[in-house]
Amino acid sequence: MCGIAGIIQGDDRPVDVRLLEAMTRALAHRGPDGEGYVLLALGHREKPLAVAGKLSDCRVSGQYAAGLGHRRLAIVDVAGGHQPFANEDGRVWAAQNGELYNHTELRAQLRGAGHRFASRCDTEVLPHLYERDGPAFPERLRGKFAIVVWDERQRRAVLARDRLGIALGGRGRRRGLGRRLRLLDGLGGLRRAGAVGRREQQGRQATSSQGKAPHQEPHVTHTASPTCPCSLL
Repeated sequence: MCGIAGIIQGDDRPVDVRLLEAMTRALAHRGPDGEGYVLLALGHREKPLAVAGKLSDCRVSGQYAAGLGHRRLAIVDVAGGHQPFANEDGRVWAAQNGELYNHTELRAQLRGAGHRFASRCDTEVLPHLYERDGPAFPERLRGKFAIVVWDERQRRAVLARDRLGIALGGRGRRRGLGRRLRLLDGLGGLRRAGAVGRREQQGRQATSSQGKAPHQEPHVTHTASPTCPCSLL
């Protein structure tokens, strides 16, 4: 298992990069093989800043309103599978915890449609699949996963997990701090990182005990934008 974290601001205040790093590092036990980040500005006012390794080792001078972090357990494409991944023009970014069983098939379809890939990592299909299918992209996936996709053009975050909720997700939103979303893949991690208090920590688990077969249970998918935040995962 890996781990994903993120902060999405909706009021033009910059992302707290120290908090984002703390949230990501709270998942180090789930991703011992490395960490990566991307900082993003609303409206493409700043170029995305991708960082492989410690965020605190990088000088951040831009005003970034969204940030994603990832802790990696290297399984698929050990050398080239560092997350988060972007599409060709850097307008769509994705990070994942889990494994996509049908990524080879999806990659072949997307490559045939003109998409270009830089690795063999299953996660890299996600920003390209989102480009093709939009927020409905999780319906094409087979596997166990928790995913976050950031769409710069639409100013939208899309979050999804697999049908059985094998890859869990937690989320938090502080009151009185404007339109701000914080997400962490792992219940309890938000509080350990100091992102939310105990009462504010929120999370849900999906199970297969609702009397529906896995193929009948829809993906748990949420969308959020800075102007209309919603519950995550």
